[in-house]
Amino acid sequence: MPLRKKSGPPSDAWLVTFADLVSLLITFFVLLFSMKNINTQRWQDIRGALSGALAFEEINQQNVDTDNIETINITQADDLTYLKAILGQRFKSDDVLKEATMVIRDRGDELRITVPSRLLFKTGSASLMPQGDDAIGRLGDMLRNIDNSIIIAGHTDPVPIQGGVYESNWELSMLRAVGVLKKLRATGVVSPMQALGYADSRFDMIQSDLPVTMRYLKARRVEIIIGKATTNQRLP
Repeated sequence: MPLRKKSGPPSDAWLVTFADLVSLLITFFVLLFSMKNINTQRWQDIRGALSGALAFEEINQQNVDTDNIETINITQADDLTYLKAILGQRFKSDDVLKEATMVIRDRGDELRITVPSRLLFKTGSASLMPQGDDAIGRLGDMLRNIDNSIIIAGHTDPVPIQGGVYESNWELSMLRAVGVLKKLRATGVVSPMQALGYADSRFDMIQSDLPVTMRYLKARRVEIIIGKATTNQRLP
């Protein structure tokens, strides 16, 4: 008399067949759907039903968390659009930095932050005023978690220095850039940084149809130029 096979727990092989069947059905309905005119409301109903049956979750693009600057990480900071959005939100509530402007270069390889010199320095001085020192300190707090390359460029108007501590606008613009760099470093910014002084050599880049007084005002500035972390930054 043949021995009876020992019974065991039921096989789960049917799950594979069932999953294949469901996949084929979905493919079939999608194919049918693609061959007819789209009814928006009906598509929403079908999509909702499938989502419930198959536990499908749609992942929406998340908004940038601007409440906590610690969320900036090295990889994301290499996306200068992301970095500009984060800084822009912070600048709005800052008494000094809200007057700064930010532009991403056409090539998309640098974010240029321009701060008017009058907010940071007294006329003819390279020493940060208390409000300027605090503002650059706050900017440093925002940038300390990134490793993007940074260039600080000082600019002046074309009016030559007469008397005072500094011999020329070249010296003044350079020392202002150095002062900003030192403050950023003191707040914990570890990115590779360099300071440059341009005096009024870039004055012709200011919009020429503006009144002279406005052009001079725009010329007196400090630029913090943030490059991509993955590329070698060119001089501005």
